[in-house]
Amino acid sequence: MRGILLGLLVGLGAAVACGGSTSSDGKSGGAGGSGGATTGGTSSGGSSSGGSSSGGSSAGGTGNVSGLTACSAPGTCELFATNCCGGYCDPNAPLGGFTAVNETKLNEFEAALCPGDIACPGCVSFDNPNYLALCRAGQCTAVNLRDDSLSACQSDSDCRVRWGSDCCEDCGGGNPDQLVAYNKDKSLEAEVCNPNDGACPPCAPPPYPKSILPYCGPDGHCTYTIVGP
Repeated sequence: MRGILLGLLVGLGAAVACGGSTSSDGKSGGAGGSGGATTGGTSSGGSSSGGSSSGGSSAGGTGNVSGLTACSAPGTCELFATNCCGGYCDPNAPLGGFTAVNETKLNEFEAALCPGDIACPGCVSFDNPNYLALCRAGQCTAVNLRDDSLSACQSDSDCRVRWGSDCCEDCGGGNPDQLVAYNKDKSLEAEVCNPNDGACPPCAPPPYPKSILPYCGPDGHCTYTIVGP
């Protein structure tokens, strides 16, 4: 009997660890811009991390989601992981595993796409800071910053880095994995900041590592490399 109870408790713990959704309001610290790139989504069975190459699969349904991706202002879209697990174990999971949705329609989108219980892998979900949900031509659009016009460049001097792609840079960050490169003359903040959200918190993001060197890559898009010891 004790063995059965222990097995039930372990199973319950695994289900809870996989539960939840990830979402960012794009205003969590910093002085800079804000964004609409979040890997949101829950399932009725609970989920917080999906799987791509490490144990996950696309498990969403094919419900009616028309009308849930329309938008009228920047900073009003979010990325929804279509595996219905809140994200993927691999931060380099393909952008095709996400759908850009109007932030006010996320619950409706989830209900249509993710009916019933979803079995999610017990791994930690990672956000890719280069993945964005932008409002373009009246539709929420999933964008990879690395090959978007926002990072297009002609020379190294066009490029700079920042902490993440949210409207406000993270004040307490400092993880180089959260750095993104883009063209400093393009309107990244104008595309990711909701004009109705107000100013960013009055704090300064951490300095960029001196070993990070942004440059214009051979594909004509800004990227960065690590130099020095």
